[in-house]
Amino acid sequence: MIKRKRAILARCWGCLFCHDEAREKFIKLKKFIQIVVTNFSYLPLDEFHSTFHIIEKNQLYIYTDHLEMHVLELPKMKKKINEDPSQLEKWLLFLKGDKKTKQELAMRESTFQKVYDELDRISQDKEMRARALSRDMFLIDQAMYRQDAREEGVAEGRAAGKEEGKIEFVKLLHSKGSSPSEIATLLDLPILTIEEYLSSEEN
Repeated sequence: MIKRKRAILARCWGCLFCHDEAREKFIKLKKFIQIVVTNFSYLPLDEFHSTFHIIEKNQLYIYTDHLEMHVLELPKMKKKINEDPSQLEKWLLFLKGDKKTKQELAMRESTFQKVYDELDRISQDKEMRARALSRDMFLIDQAMYRQDAREEGVAEGRAAGKEEGKIEFVKLLHSKGSSPSEIATLLDLPILTIEEYLSSEEN
């Protein structure tokens, strides 16, 4: 097990520091937020909402703001519906409240009404609950696939634009009297690449 972990770490570090593409993807990672809701008191803190980051234990330096965990402890949330709760507190009231509380929140806001109706619908039988879960997972997967496809398309378009710009620049240098070898040295590109760029001008 230890050897396997070391191999994984070595491969990860190799990707980050040896491959530009992997390093670029690492830099572009979106913020990851984990939300933990407990029906019991877990942390030795008074507040019902606690936020955690990865920090260096001696210098208390935050490693990254792209990773965040929120812990919501239902028993510590004492506010009532008639005490002007925040939107987060309303959701926790909805989660921990009885049927009457859920109905009252549903009457106040259309968002809670939709959630209440959906919960009422899928709670009628096990098969319906399973179908709802499967459908939600499918919709989430499809949304992720579409987002990845859009980002990949944008990246390919940018790469194509950069390549076209290089070709035009090489042609410009050549038209000003620079030889292929001089251009290759100037741009730090293989001479064969420069010759291919110039041959595209003839075609």
